[in-house]
Amino acid sequence: MNILWRYVEELVGKGLGIIIISKFFYYSSLTLVPQALPLAVLLASLITFGNFGENSELIAMKTAGISLLRVMQPLIVFCVILAGVSFYFQNYTVPNATKQMYSLIATMEAKSPELDIPEGEFYDRVPGLNFYVRHKDSKTGMLYDVIIYDLRSGSYDDTKVIVADSGKLTTTADQKHLYLHLYDGVQSRNLDDQQFDRENVPYIREAFKEKHLLLDFDSGLDVVDASQMGGYAASKNMSMIMYTIDSLNVRLDEQGQGVMDSYLIQGLSRYRLSTQDSAKLNAQGQTYIRSDSIFNLATRNEQLKYRESVKKHVSSLNSQLKMDKNQMSYISKNVRKHWIEWMKKISLSLSILIFFFIGAPLGAIIRKGGLGVPVIVSVLTFILSYITSIKGEKLFREGDWNIMGCWFSTIVLLPLSVFFTVQA
Repeated sequence: MNILWRYVEELVGKGLGIIIISKFFYYSSLTLVPQALPLAVLLASLITFGNFGENSELIAMKTAGISLLRVMQPLIVFCVILAGVSFYFQNYTVPNATKQMYSLIATMEAKSPELDIPEGEFYDRVPGLNFYVRHKDSKTGMLYDVIIYDLRSGSYDDTKVIVADSGKLTTTADQKHLYLHLYDGVQSRNLDDQQFDRENVPYIREAFKEKHLLLDFDSGLDVVDASQMGGYAASKNMSMIMYTIDSLNVRLDEQGQGVMDSYLIQGLSRYRLSTQDSAKLNAQGQTYIRSDSIFNLATRNEQLKYRESVKKHVSSLNSQLKMDKNQMSYISKNVRKHWIEWMKKISLSLSILIFFFIGAPLGAIIRKGGLGVPVIVSVLTFILSYITSIKGEKLFREGDWNIMGCWFSTIVLLPLSVFFTVQA
């Protein structure tokens, strides 16, 4: 549902085929598997051990001298294997699925909207034209009482207005153009600019029985190459992420050093003494440079010029400093985004074990199986995990917290798993 609502504008009204939509949901579902596995393990462990407790099977096991951890051992081994599979899936399958998903998103964003002119409303999704249709026949495709404002000239004063009794829109075989057929209408266009002080504006009026226009409208679907989507952090495996982080850090250091050198050079060249200023200081017997001495020796007009010059220079340096700061902040934020994806591959795999050690003991404590209480507990626990994870990643991404923000969810849930295990 999250994926659907985020990209609903790209999906609706584009005339996308069922194959494209199916591919999009397939690849987006693959990217959600690492988040779904911990929730599935939590729900399954709650139901399983809840049923054991509800049917008094745990009591029988404990009576026979079998502890809860001994009962959990086979499932612990299974969860360890599942965590390894999840890690492999995140490191190899998810990056490729992310590339494909972003490729489809870029394709859908670039695709022109499906041509579906509504009744009684202006339609402006054909470039340069505004359509108004009073009535249309959905079976034959005929349009009735058609008004068209042709704005392709780029000037409001040169707008063409076409009024037709009926018409029809079709797409060419290559899906690159629209073929507009109009019947029994009038076309008018001004010959001069409209001005408020003029009473009459000359115009051309053309009546026609039939009129045919060929319009540019690319309704085809050119799929973007998935290899172009490799710049996203989520589309890289751990080795690629580390390589990118190293490259970004080198770039950040080089840019920081370049900014420092640039300001040093600007400062030295800006305030280097001229020959005239040096002569004035020697005449006063000054043995060292003092800016206030230069300023005091200047006339009133020169002092005003100095102040204005310094003010402009400081303002220019301040603007340049803000630009450099934004560029370096962008690189730093990009580095943190890559660290988040690198840590997430480990934390999501580890969360499978944490959720199991929450679900199994908690199911043994509450002794409720089925889909009632376990579902409620699972959803609440997953919401807690999701909120803490998103909050921690956001704080780290914005630079308000250190790298421990990537492990905020683990820090919160790990004590819960230990507590429930001890209590059971």
